[in-house]
Amino acid sequence: MATEILIDGVVGLDVTSGGVRAQLSKAEGDITVFVNSPGGVVHEGLSIHNQLRAYDKGKVAVVVDGVAASIASVIAVAGDTVTMSKGTQFMIHPPWTVAVGEAHNMQQAIAGLTAAAGSITAAYGHRVKDEALIASWLQPSAETWLTAEESVAAGLADVAEDHATKAIKPVVPRGQFKNTPPEFETEETAADLETKFSVAEALNRTLDIARRRPR
Repeated sequence: MATEILIDGVVGLDVTSGGVRAQLSKAEGDITVFVNSPGGVVHEGLSIHNQLRAYDKGKVAVVVDGVAASIASVIAVAGDTVTMSKGTQFMIHPPWTVAVGEAHNMQQAIAGLTAAAGSITAAYGHRVKDEALIASWLQPSAETWLTAEESVAAGLADVAEDHATKAIKPVVPRGQFKNTPPEFETEETAADLETKFSVAEALNRTLDIARRRPR
């Protein structure tokens, strides 16, 4: 039986690159990765993408059973095969961030976003050979929603199933993106999600200080 890995929820909170790494280290043979995520932390998603691409103990089958949005779309294209059920979608947009500080901090943020866009372009390029199409997805302010059939036509996915395998679980916080189809939105808001990230970051800093403290 193939190992199943769930990319279910926010990348960097509900799903982490470390958690996926631990699952892959124990896996043997083919694996199936189910994706239903609004995205999340870019470097975490890129790490998961690269881990799946590097997996050499069997085939990686990705199944989009909800939405593969933002950096979760980059995770989804890591599969040897990508299957989408009717009603599911890809969402692609340019990476974004929040920066605070002086001019050099802004320059660092721009450099980071540029590097992230390059990595994301390369990830899509494993499947999509139309460089102009990828560039259009990553234009400033772009937000491209693709149905299962459109994703197959673009090369992001291999198969669009005729029917949904199960009811789609909403995972995208309200207001996180401009044009989210209502069936994907939760009661949680984008502000609620930012609060979760802030709490998680504060906890990680506290744990890091505790680790460094002399004993």
